[in-house]
Amino acid sequence: MTGGGPGRVHAVTTRTILLDQREANEKLVLAMLRSEELADDAEVAHHALEQALRERDELLVRERAAHVLIEASEQHFRILIESIPQLAWTANAEGWIDFYNQGWYRYTGTSLEEMQGWGWKAVQDPDDLPRILELWSASLRTGTPFETEFRLRGADGVYRWFLTRAVPVNDASGRIVRWFGTNTNIDELRQTRRDLEIASGAKDEFLAMLGHELRNPLAPIVSALELMQMHPDGVFEMERAVIERQVVHMVRLVDDLLDVSRITTGKIRLAKETIEVAELVARAIEIASPLYEQKSHKLTVEVAPDLWIHGDPTRLIQVISNLLTNAAKFTENGGTVTVLARRAASTAILSVRDTGIGIAPELQPRVFDRFVQVRQSLDRSRGGLGLGLAIVKSLVTMHGGSVAVSSDGPGRGSEFTVTLPLSPAPRPQGVTSARAPAAPTLPATATGGHTILIVDDNQDAADMLGKALVALGHEVRVVYDGPSALTAVRSFSPDVALLDIGLPAMDGYELARRLRSAPRLEGVHFVAVTGYGQVTDLQRAREAGFNLTLVKPVSPGAINEAIKSFERAKIGG
Repeated sequence: MTGGGPGRVHAVTTRTILLDQREANEKLVLAMLRSEELADDAEVAHHALEQALRERDELLVRERAAHVLIEASEQHFRILIESIPQLAWTANAEGWIDFYNQGWYRYTGTSLEEMQGWGWKAVQDPDDLPRILELWSASLRTGTPFETEFRLRGADGVYRWFLTRAVPVNDASGRIVRWFGTNTNIDELRQTRRDLEIASGAKDEFLAMLGHELRNPLAPIVSALELMQMHPDGVFEMERAVIERQVVHMVRLVDDLLDVSRITTGKIRLAKETIEVAELVARAIEIASPLYEQKSHKLTVEVAPDLWIHGDPTRLIQVISNLLTNAAKFTENGGTVTVLARRAASTAILSVRDTGIGIAPELQPRVFDRFVQVRQSLDRSRGGLGLGLAIVKSLVTMHGGSVAVSSDGPGRGSEFTVTLPLSPAPRPQGVTSARAPAAPTLPATATGGHTILIVDDNQDAADMLGKALVALGHEVRVVYDGPSALTAVRSFSPDVALLDIGLPAMDGYELARRLRSAPRLEGVHFVAVTGYGQVTDLQRAREAGFNLTLVKPVSPGAINEAIKSFERAKIGG
């Protein structure tokens, strides 16, 4: 065999020896001719002939040694090529395959006579063949390595996936003389990859569904709390405050579940604007402050002025508040948390440093992975799902930045550092002496006196929301499914229709379309109330004719604000 790397060396060696041998033979002939010319000087002629014979004999010995070396090297190469698990082959510069190892024949059940040249096309999957031929032809034409994945038919008739790689072998002048290729069976690997993708998709779908299902029971709790606050009597005030704090905590956990699902499926869209870091930090502190007050933490803030970021304020505030909340959770009562923000070249560097429990070195590389947490005691007093830092990393990356963690180990605190690209400060708006028109004054009935239809199959949620809206002065009709809603509007004319999307038999989208088709309901404002808050859900709600989409749990106050916005739009229009 003369293909492959060793073959190139052997060919060059053999060619050199043959050239040397030809030169020695020419010297021998010349010496013999010269001996005839020098017949009168027999001693000189004899000496020249002996010298030529010695040179020829030395060359013959070298030639035999080289052949032995070549045979040994080729034997070694064959042993090597037969010992690898891949299917191996070689081809000439034009792509004509002239060698396969035994692994190829065992897998395909073919012979060299059937497979040499371009016979390998017979065991390719017909669907893959056009693409393979195009790629292989391009490699032969350009000399670039050949690599792709395709299916090969085995001796049992089953097509399996292989990764193929082929590299050119060049001579001393750089000209391609051979190709050396291997085929690696990746069928199980591809199946594993598909299984992981399916499992990942199922997990993301589960998280979205879990978030939806958790929102449903939260909705009536929020409405009930708001009802209780409308009638303050001093009784169970502390208990109500506890419930309210825990509901806020539950809502945050659900939001984290939904956020991580949106991020992994690429469904988060950033609404960017230019905003100062100091404002982002201030608003994040407002969100985290209840936890800091509860744990008596000392919060130190040093933020340089004129640090402007072009990003989504809501998401950047979420990043900072997650870091603040994380620091508070893992710092014992009375600890210290420091927030620093400074300029470094064209970036803003924001760090949140705490005096908390610290992070072990082996955990630090994984701390931004989903569902990873510092080990907690059995009571899980610090709570959480291990999603906050994963969300931080994803959102920072979406803004073109990076986040890192450092800790000297358990009990020695932690520091999280966010680096974001700076943006030029926004241009100051022109000052005008003209006074902006005042907002229209709403009539006294803007917060009451409306007729509202509530449709939700969660009866507790529907009833609690209905009672709260009645307490706000509205007339409310509550039903629990689509057909009942269609019946109700025969005798009830709502101004606003609050429709749950996940209704049985007839979902909220279909119900909205059918209600809108009734001429006498033409002026109704439709509000989708749903546990699904993905971008696609919002788009679908708009297409179904909803004026607004609210994600559960929705407080009666939020509903009232929506009604006010409808009133303002009507007055302004």
